[in-house]
Amino acid sequence: MEQAELKLPDSERKFKVPPDPKARLMYYIDCICQIVDLSDVENLIRLRKYTAYQVLSERETDALVSLGFLFSPDELCGKVIFQDDSLCGTKDNVFYDTKTMQEKLSLSEFLFIGGQQRRVLNIMAVRETWLTLNWKKPIQYFTPRLSRLAAGGDGVMTLERPPTNASARFDKESKHVTIISNSGDNSETSTNEDCCCRIV
Repeated sequence: MEQAELKLPDSERKFKVPPDPKARLMYYIDCICQIVDLSDVENLIRLRKYTAYQVLSERETDALVSLGFLFSPDELCGKVIFQDDSLCGTKDNVFYDTKTMQEKLSLSEFLFIGGQQRRVLNIMAVRETWLTLNWKKPIQYFTPRLSRLAAGGDGVMTLERPPTNASARFDKESKHVTIISNSGDNSETSTNEDCCCRIV
């Protein structure tokens, strides 16, 4: 079955994503909005306008990081994100209509994320390099902020860039976030019983 690339209005804009972790994560969320219905997320327009990443407040940045972590590739790959170079053609990411890909991929109309049912709008094919650039590296950069959010902190925080191979491990049952440094022997664990990204 021949699949046709979906020409989405927003994806046709030729805006260059600024080389900044915040802008990259905002671009990731902007793409997620093309494939999953996030219309009930507060301040969504500001959180996805990556060309104006400098104007986000600290609280909005907290919401951005929380949203990016909640809608991680681990949650979405195989459901609405497909890492498949053959579907990308010459691009790093391509959107497809679910109807044209239903037979090939056995897609669901809804998915559950963070205890909520979300409507699937489209699907996105990506290369591994795209996920690394627009999700993995930004989340890695914001690991200290993510750790603070998991601990329930709500104050303004001065970010420091974590080690290049630092990572955050999140346990959904206990709501623990473990920050793993490059040495592998000094991790810190924090918890939070409240959702740090407010959905209204």
